[in-house]
Amino acid sequence: IAELLSPNEKDDKDTRPILDWLSVIKNKKIVYVGMDAMTDQVVSSTVGNAMLSDLVSVAGHLYNFELEGNIKTRICLHADEFNEIIGDEFIPLLNKARGVGFNVVTYTQTWSDVEARLSSTAKAGQVAGNLNVVIMLRTKEAKTVDMLLNQLSTVPILRVTPASSSADSPQG
Repeated sequence: IAELLSPNEKDDKDTRPILDWLSVIKNKKIVYVGMDAMTDQVVSSTVGNAMLSDLVSVAGHLYNFELEGNIKTRICLHADEFNEIIGDEFIPLLNKARGVGFNVVTYTQTWSDVEARLSSTAKAGQVAGNLNVVIMLRTKEAKTVDMLLNQLSTVPILRVTPASSSADSPQG
């Protein structure tokens, strides 16, 4: 697998491009990685975990040394169906990488998907605790809804006014 994923920079016949995260960040490039988890979940999970682990290492390097010339970074990571690639290496990326400019946006269907993948409610809680903004659409699972509702403060309801109205206009 190493030969498949890692081009040999010392082999002149190996013309595959080499992905270097620091160069990507320094040159403000975009990397799209399609994992195809539906076709082969084991490979996508393994490659995704390796990639995220590498990004954590880069975040640590940036934290310790910054980029040349003290360039401030902003790295936007969008992880769709992230429950397919999430692992222990994802938690430090959420927890500590924000300090060096990482903005992580994750997409998943239910919170149970995250808990099942991590095999731990506590680890899923770490992930949830490090997500700053939570937006939920088409939420059908009670546990997922509760995750959002438990973050909202309780407010008093002073008055309930039942109302009904309709309007008709010539324009439809």
